[in-house]
Amino acid sequence: MGQVMLFFFGVSMWLLGCRWITHSAEAQVIGVNYGLIGDDLPSPDKVIALYASRSITRLRLFNPNATVLEAIRGSAIEVILGTYNEELQRLGTDASYAADWVQTNVAPYASSVRFRYINAGNEVIPG
Repeated sequence: MGQVMLFFFGVSMWLLGCRWITHSAEAQVIGVNYGLIGDDLPSPDKVIALYASRSITRLRLFNPNATVLEAIRGSAIEVILGTYNEELQRLGTDASYAADWVQTNVAPYASSVRFRYINAGNEVIPG
């Protein structure tokens, strides 16, 4: 029961509302949002082990977090990596900054983390 509570509340994941399903005769793939805002959260190593034990193979990380990306290394988990909203304007207007962002947040992990997408921001309000 404690592990189930941890799964749903401690890590801020929503399996029902935030899942990606691949429709095929062979398999369904479930993905979750990995939230990092909260108190007394489990370590990324424990979270990734829990995902693996539940056959979760996709996750959305709202912004680059080196500790989480290190924990994902070598796993079968595909990652949608987000950017901070505050970075959006500069990422969109400064090619050098965007290239540096990729070199800092993606390139060091690219050989051992399965990046599926880079997501630009989260719940962005224009203006």
